[in-house]
Amino acid sequence: MTDRRARAPRRRHVLALAESCGHRDARPDAEAQRLARRVREGIARRLARVEKAAARVHSGAASEDVHDLRVSARRLEAALRLWRPLLAGRPARRARRRARALRRAFSPVREMELHLALLRSPALVAGSDPARAGAEWLARRLERRHERRLASPPSRVRPRSVRAIGESVARAIRGMTRRAESVGDPLRAVRARLEERERAITAGLSEAIQGGDAALHALRLRVKEARYALESLGEAIDVPFRLDRLRELQDVLGEIHDHAELMDRVRTRVARAMARGAAPRAANLEALLTRLESAYAERRSRLERLADAGPPGPDPPPALKSAEEQAG
Repeated sequence: MTDRRARAPRRRHVLALAESCGHRDARPDAEAQRLARRVREGIARRLARVEKAAARVHSGAASEDVHDLRVSARRLEAALRLWRPLLAGRPARRARRRARALRRAFSPVREMELHLALLRSPALVAGSDPARAGAEWLARRLERRHERRLASPPSRVRPRSVRAIGESVARAIRGMTRRAESVGDPLRAVRARLEERERAITAGLSEAIQGGDAALHALRLRVKEARYALESLGEAIDVPFRLDRLRELQDVLGEIHDHAELMDRVRTRVARAMARGAAPRAANLEALLTRLESAYAERRSRLERLADAGPPGPDPPPALKSAEEQAG
């Protein structure tokens, strides 16, 4: 048996090396423990919302349930990505992939819901002109397709698939306190990542306005990611960020995207009606398209006014202050 005294120098050497590398396993850091606990609780809340929304959709989806499921999944993804330095790498990546697959499985359903809402909006159905007739005809077609989709939800929403997300999340957050204590400043990488996103949004706003719908949609996804990440950070450090401008920018970009996608759908229907010799239907759809183009242009103008108002980041921007400065 090895003598205890022979092992003592080796143990002292390991402790000295760990301390020189910044590890503090012998002296737990209360701040790191508190942060890890709040991050775990925030991720658990987001997972619970995904599970509840998925159960509602699986038992009989309604429009608001599909929307809640997609938003909950995206918030979970954002939190897992933001707190990557504190999570077990492989399980966290697996959890993000599964949450993303769940969200994307319902993208066609959600797109139809948004298009139906636009086609029934007062701006399009006012009066009894050809545009209204075109909107009502297209809404009937979309509603039938939407009902068929909801009648057979994707397999990603089955309890077994949703449980797999929870299992991956549980593995990802295991050992979070130890990782938070060992990385020095746990918020440094988080602040750097948010700084980078804030710069990308500010720089990309004017470029996206000059670009096409694809550039605007990419900017919208970055804005969503930043907003949900800031929500998660605010919960973890108990600092509520004012995200009104980010929400407004996200809303406007979302409306632009919805109008652009619906306009493409209407153009396809116009071409199909013309090919089949259905001239009256094509005329109604063209009138609808003209009205949609006007609404689209109005929202592009609103986006330009938002861009002129200055950077869309939170107030105060988290990239400019440390968590301790904001908390104080």
